[in-house]
Amino acid sequence: MMLNKLIYKTLVNHDSLNNMLAIYNDQPAVFYKLIPEDSGIGWNNESHFPRLNFSINVQAHRKRKCFGSLKIQIMCFDTEITSEEIETEINECLNNIFLQEDGHLYYISWAKSETFHESENCQNINSNADTLNIYFDIIEYPNSETLDPDPIGAMILYTKSVIKEAVMIGIDNNQEIFHVNDKNPAFYFRLASVNTDHDSNAAVWMNCKIAIHIFTPSQEFRIKWAAYLMNLLAVDGEIVMSDESPMFVKDIKLNGRSDYLREGQLLLSTEYGLPRYRQEKKKIVETAFNMDV
Repeated sequence: MMLNKLIYKTLVNHDSLNNMLAIYNDQPAVFYKLIPEDSGIGWNNESHFPRLNFSINVQAHRKRKCFGSLKIQIMCFDTEITSEEIETEINECLNNIFLQEDGHLYYISWAKSETFHESENCQNINSNADTLNIYFDIIEYPNSETLDPDPIGAMILYTKSVIKEAVMIGIDNNQEIFHVNDKNPAFYFRLASVNTDHDSNAAVWMNCKIAIHIFTPSQEFRIKWAAYLMNLLAVDGEIVMSDESPMFVKDIKLNGRSDYLREGQLLLSTEYGLPRYRQEKKKIVETAFNMDV
């Protein structure tokens, strides 16, 4: 499913928002890029407002470090409902959600709103057009697991074992639309850097830094869950990797003022070894069955 269809689905399935909008072809008046003409039969000679028109720009925004942007235009015309009231409902259904399509995972985050009121001679000279534009950042979170032994995979399994309420982004939830909440924080682990440290006859030792992003609607709970995970890691001191070797915790930094969407709240510094020699697994190449024994 295309990203624009997921956004449309999210908007039209939000009941309190739909109750505020006009109806076109028996559906809430939500349009992607193109708005039907006011004379179209889909309006059933009823009011054409309020209505929404949205567009998606998938060009990467270097300054904001995002995959793209979403613009939603709210148009009210001679209606008791204001654009600000509709904005509240849009933020409730779109802000802080993950959208998943074709293996790609996107997070929608409010960026800004721009409102203006202008008098227009549209249908009658005393009518007032009320238009408000809402902009959201669309941030992509790709699968960051690597090869075995995988520090990201190890962190995912460790966090799932110590925080039962946690949701692992891109792993646990296969829903097209996923809302985060304070009681079930969503975690995303990103490989910030990895480099060789020293070596020995038995292993090559690697330094690895992992950025940890924690998603909840409120800043208070984001910090609480970050501090909780940091304390667990500090006490345990190591994480078991897929080959059963340890990944040692060297340092953990929590930055409550960081951009949790792009940088993460925690930066975990670890060290693990890559064995130079692996014991060859024995294979059964031939079997025999003797009935005389």
